[in-house]
Amino acid sequence: EGQVEAGIKMIDDALESNPESADLWHVSGLASIRVRDLESARASFEKALEIEPGRVETYNQLARIYAASGQLDKALEQYVRASKERPDDATIRHFLGVLYEMTGNAIKAGEEYERALQLNSNLAETKNNLAYMMAEEDRDLDRALKLSQEAKAALPDSASAADTLGWVLYKRGVHSAAIGYLREAVTVAGSEDMAIGEIRLHLASAYEATGDSAKALETLEAAIGDIDALRRSGKLGKGDSAPWEARVRSGIERLKASG
Repeated sequence: EGQVEAGIKMIDDALESNPESADLWHVSGLASIRVRDLESARASFEKALEIEPGRVETYNQLARIYAASGQLDKALEQYVRASKERPDDATIRHFLGVLYEMTGNAIKAGEEYERALQLNSNLAETKNNLAYMMAEEDRDLDRALKLSQEAKAALPDSASAADTLGWVLYKRGVHSAAIGYLREAVTVAGSEDMAIGEIRLHLASAYEATGDSAKALETLEAAIGDIDALRRSGKLGKGDSAPWEARVRSGIERLKASG
């Protein structure tokens, strides 16, 4: 209800009388996030885990704090700890895969995604991520197609799922079908999604593969406009470059040079 200070005082009073409650320390961490005191939030979540090491939701929050501050190694460390506490938790395995992928360890990421699916074969996001990795590596594209189709069916409104299915189809040489899914991904993602440039790169590749260089160039030029939208939204700093910007500009130069 917006009465943040009153809420924090209630939590502090409760902790004073019950300092060994992992639940209260977790709530204290959430309250600190609410007032953007990430250092206090980190300390509260760590205290909750000290009392009750198996709290998956607390590992999630702590890992997010580290990831938000660019400390992916520490976020990964939290999930490794969580996986030891809960070795058969498919969700933990999924997030371990995500963090390994973010830190550039594709082999470990793939292993964790596979383990997650062994534990729970219905994890659509895991199927999507694994299929995308397989497409990037040009590996077992038949299975990648099956996984991406299942992910798309389970996540019909997901730009990521549409992009993955389109990219797998492109890698399999089914370029016209790929274009349909990749155009859908562009529409769903919108110009303020940090992944929009990557999706447009995929779509441009599919257009170029069908011989439509004009559409490919138009698609990449639209990605430059997306950079301005990301800056206006605050998702990209004024002087920062998007992670895909250099590849987009290189593609534009190449297409213009080729006529």
